Amino acid sequence: KRLTTLLDDFLDIQRMEGGKQDYAFKAFSLRQLLLETIETFGEHAETHTIQVHLEDDPIMIFADENKIKQVIINLLSNAIKYSPSCDHIDVHLKKTADQASLTVIDYGLGIPQNAFDKLFTKFYRVDNSAIRKIGGTGLGLAIVKEMIEGLGGEISFDSTLGVGSTFRFALPAVELSATEHTVLV
Repeated sequence: KRLTTLLDDFLDIQRMEGGKQDYAFKAFSLRQLLLETIETFGEHAETHTIQVHLEDDPIMIFADENKIKQVIINLLSNAIKYSPSCDHIDVHLKKTADQASLTVIDYGLGIPQNAFDKLFTKFYRVDNSAIRKIGGTGLGLAIVKEMIEGLGGEISFDSTLGVGSTFRFALPAVELSATEHTVLV
């Protein structure tokens, strides 16, 4: 399973770098996708509770649903992996006038300041003894950044060493007409 994931990640990076990454854009509820992803993911998150803080639907975006699911899984996995001594992570989903934003907060190891500018670089891994023990390829955040930016969004993070990290992405929100809202709700 780990080898398959590594190969899939490597192929994603190659497609992105070659400008051949395809996106299947459609309107969908980011709230519904988040809840479904957490439900599926939660079955494997034996050590952490995922605390979800949501606004009411509709939080609609026009993006590639499978790519956004991959982004969410990666951010949840990292939050759990890099907070080994904590038992929960927080996920916030909210909508502003023109954007939907998703934030994943962990209370773990944090990221040293000197790693901030390299964090989204492929194959980059923070070099310290606590993190070296945790498996990974250094591809996940590079893929997340490429996907979010490829879908017209932006990604950012804050982190304090020894306290935890907060990753957030924002994508343009889509407004529904009264007819569409009735059909989709």
